[in-house]
Amino acid sequence: MNKLYLYSLNSSSLVKDVVYNLNLAGRDGLAFFHDEDSKELLYVFTDGDIRRALLNGISLNANIFDLINDKKQNGKLNYIFETHDKSSEELIKKMEYYGIRQIIILDENKTILNIVHREDLVQFGKNLNTSVLIMAGGFGKRLLPYTLETPKPMLKVNDIPLLEVQIDRLKKFNLEHFFISVFYLKDVIKNYFKDGASKSIHIKYLEEQNPLGTAGCISLIENKNFDNLLILNGDIYCPLDITKLINFHNHNSCDITMCVKEFQYQIPYGTIKTDGLNLIEISEKPYINYFVNAGIYIINKNILSHLKPNTKIDITDFIENMRQLNKIIKCYPIFDEWIDMGTPEDYLRLNEKLKNSHNE
Repeated sequence: MNKLYLYSLNSSSLVKDVVYNLNLAGRDGLAFFHDEDSKELLYVFTDGDIRRALLNGISLNANIFDLINDKKQNGKLNYIFETHDKSSEELIKKMEYYGIRQIIILDENKTILNIVHREDLVQFGKNLNTSVLIMAGGFGKRLLPYTLETPKPMLKVNDIPLLEVQIDRLKKFNLEHFFISVFYLKDVIKNYFKDGASKSIHIKYLEEQNPLGTAGCISLIENKNFDNLLILNGDIYCPLDITKLINFHNHNSCDITMCVKEFQYQIPYGTIKTDGLNLIEISEKPYINYFVNAGIYIINKNILSHLKPNTKIDITDFIENMRQLNKIIKCYPIFDEWIDMGTPEDYLRLNEKLKNSHNE
């Protein structure tokens, strides 16, 4: 069987099945809906389709046809394909014309044969336009006593500091230029990573004399030799595909992209909906879904001038200020596992997670 059929869908599939298949697809990043008899390719789904649908209020438990209808309303129904007899030059030319990085190869019956990636046909450069800022200056008070002598991002998970786990993963996306904001027990971090040469990266430290909040430290960057700044909290674990995030940010001409994670909360009581004093509906312990801030952002260099030098401000306040200035701000829902190492319980859970992953 063609391996691509391992992440194909049918008429009974749910939106969460699409998410599962997209994760299974790896770098292909596509899930397919075929005619169940002829295997003709009918619809193609991307993680962008899922993000738009969730932001439009479609549930992960909805039927796949709700997702198809959402694609139709957003004008995202078509997919780009070619036949197997095209040359590499012809495929590259078509990808450049449509601004895509991969193309689906079909036979004469519109049955999928393969997915061809542009990087397999032509050599790409590195993500030289994006630098990374990791926030690592916090006190980690909720993690006491673990943080008495160790800054929170340097706590070990599976015998490796979480900050090192983050850096090693970001390196895989050809990111080389790092800023690390430091304050509490800063020498522990600086003495461990030094200038980053041991990891073949460049590290500059943003040393706060007084806590500047989660955005104020950005004003300490002197030479902004980048187009975009990828910012993430130093206490989170999330195996996110950074290339897809950067492509989303650039494709949408964003000033700010904020990663969000769906969070489900169950109200522990039955809820009542009324019209005046008339009972309309009773829901027993309903679930409410929210998007929460995942602590991962991309900010365009051009709006960083709005930050006042050496002035305390949190990044959420800065984003709200930019929203009021009508800057382009998009939310990027993430489906990867996301753990905020904020409490001792979270710390132990993350250790167990990475330990099990290592043993698999």
